[in-house]
Amino acid sequence: MSLLFCPLRGTEGTHEIGDDVNPTSVKEGDSLWYEKAEGEKRVKATVVKVHFDDFPDLYFTIRVDESNAEKQTVAKKLKRSPNPQSNERLESLVSNDNSEVRDRLGRCIVDKLLLPNDIGVNEVAAECVNIIISQCGFAALGLGSVKYEVFKMVSSIESLLCDTMTAPVNELSLDNCIPLLRSLSLSMGYGIYTTPSWKNVTALKLDPSGSISKILDLYENSGWITAQQSCPMQPFHASFAMWLTVALHTITDEETYRRSLATIRLLGDLLLQNGDSMSNSIYILNAAASVEVTSSGFTNPVLIESEDEKEVLAQLTRCFVNSHHSVSSAWTDKFSSLLRTKGKKFRSMFFQAAKTCSNELVDCLNSPQKRWCAFQILDVFATDADEDSLETDDSIVQQQFAAWKVGMDDEEAVELEDDIRATASWLPAKLMSLLKSMGERASSTNALGVIMEIALSETDLGEGDKEDIFGCTELDTSTDFVASEVALLVLFRTVEALPTLVKTWFNDDCPKYWQQKFSTFVEKRVAPATLQRELDRIKKATCFDEMAVNGSCASREVVATYQQDECQLSVMIRIPPTFPLRNVEVDCQKTLGIPSSRWRRWALQIMLMLNNQDGNVLEALLLWKQNVDKEFDGVEPCPVCYSVLCIKTHAMPNLECKTCNNRFHTTCLYKWFQSSGKSQCVLCQQPWSGTKV
Repeated sequence: MSLLFCPLRGTEGTHEIGDDVNPTSVKEGDSLWYEKAEGEKRVKATVVKVHFDDFPDLYFTIRVDESNAEKQTVAKKLKRSPNPQSNERLESLVSNDNSEVRDRLGRCIVDKLLLPNDIGVNEVAAECVNIIISQCGFAALGLGSVKYEVFKMVSSIESLLCDTMTAPVNELSLDNCIPLLRSLSLSMGYGIYTTPSWKNVTALKLDPSGSISKILDLYENSGWITAQQSCPMQPFHASFAMWLTVALHTITDEETYRRSLATIRLLGDLLLQNGDSMSNSIYILNAAASVEVTSSGFTNPVLIESEDEKEVLAQLTRCFVNSHHSVSSAWTDKFSSLLRTKGKKFRSMFFQAAKTCSNELVDCLNSPQKRWCAFQILDVFATDADEDSLETDDSIVQQQFAAWKVGMDDEEAVELEDDIRATASWLPAKLMSLLKSMGERASSTNALGVIMEIALSETDLGEGDKEDIFGCTELDTSTDFVASEVALLVLFRTVEALPTLVKTWFNDDCPKYWQQKFSTFVEKRVAPATLQRELDRIKKATCFDEMAVNGSCASREVVATYQQDECQLSVMIRIPPTFPLRNVEVDCQKTLGIPSSRWRRWALQIMLMLNNQDGNVLEALLLWKQNVDKEFDGVEPCPVCYSVLCIKTHAMPNLECKTCNNRFHTTCLYKWFQSSGKSQCVLCQQPWSGTKV
């Protein structure tokens, strides 16, 4: 029995079998055996440090005893014993071929544990039903078989629950329903003390639709819900969440599935309204995981990306960020699993969660246990957000504006405030403060110079091939720690994320014997990769409207063309091969009547953003478009040619009639005078008396 129960018991994650190591149970100072490759000789090692920064994928720094050398590795290469351990006895007991042993074990559990106890009130007995169905199986069928006995017990509880739920709402005995719901859930594989198994309902061929339908009807009773919102009976809600979790995958009717999603959202509201919500949130988390499995059986996009499911994910995210105490590994494992599956297929499902909890998620980046999940949700926000995604915190805008406007003229100050406000609508307030403080700290402490010199000393900056560009953008935690790969990653990410500081360091502090190698590294590896990412970002952008943008990695030029009437305005950004070590150049090719001083100022803004403010090309082009939009905003077309820009001179209407205040192109008005033979205003027909504007 102990061998069979070994892989079943416990709810806090994976348990160790044989000499394999459970990552979450490894502690600093543990003495283990390191196996570099399968079949190789194991060497004794001591765990020096446990790393949580890629949680839940933990990795470890170990010290090999015989050589005293330190290295980083993962749990699958750490073992409990010096020699491989065989699990043949366990495998023979639980193998599919040994059905006779399984059946005898199931019969023993029924006779000794189930028949003497009422599984309707004894939760341990109910968990034993889960073991019989999920681990022992049913070798024999018919009267007197293990399956017959189990089905009879479970179906009687389900029938009793249905009978209890038929009473009028004001006469319902919810206290009597709670043990029935919990027993059904545990029997059908919810798994508190045993391994969860959501296939038990199907394996037993139990039809849960009767009890599910009756309870869904209850949750659609507005009067009952109103009473529950003021004084919720949380044990009942938690018990139904358990039952819905294991029974949901049997639902094939779209309407019932839609009602179930709405009820799970309502259960979240009822269970998570108190301060101590983490204890109840596991019920909603398990239900959300069940929804993820069940949704694959539907094709209706309204059900696949349901608003109710989005709100449930937002509820769970709020619980995650608001939990001040340590989150259990079982909770984070399941939540991260949900992020991996749902986040990959439908990133938009987590967008509402990311939007409402953005500042709190930034705080979670400081927690090793929460960091991975928080980063994934923030990544959704960073990818899908637009300028209206966040409500601007005016206090932060005014604080930054007051600090930076010193020494500026009025026009520059107005533009600076607009820029700060636009940034605040994209970035969470706490992330803005964090980035600002990090930049100031890096500038004042020369931390960047120290990091760059250490990284340069650990790698030879070899040219490599094209794939290496992307190979150095993340660490593969399945392999041992390699200092040169980490150094390459640090250099790549630092140049990409802090181009202005890197340029300053390169020009002022970089040792001469590294300058040529580092410049080549930027030209061969960093610059092509970052430019390609910029072009990909521009290609996906949907905010250009009437502006067309084209770019090339070969010529390293990006051209934006703005269409106004039948005329075009354009700007070209030339990015040097060693950018950001060398500055970009901006060429305003067609000014179309806009004063040259204004064009030069626009070009200076783009160069300032790209060369000195860590901006990207997309932001620079949007800034240029914003300037052009403002130039034409509110300008009425010429009443003669019906265009804002004159087709011949590309000038805007610049002659204003003093009588009617309408404006005309100079060439259009004089042509009108010639063709009409009169010097009268085109519109008011008064003798022309105008001024140039």
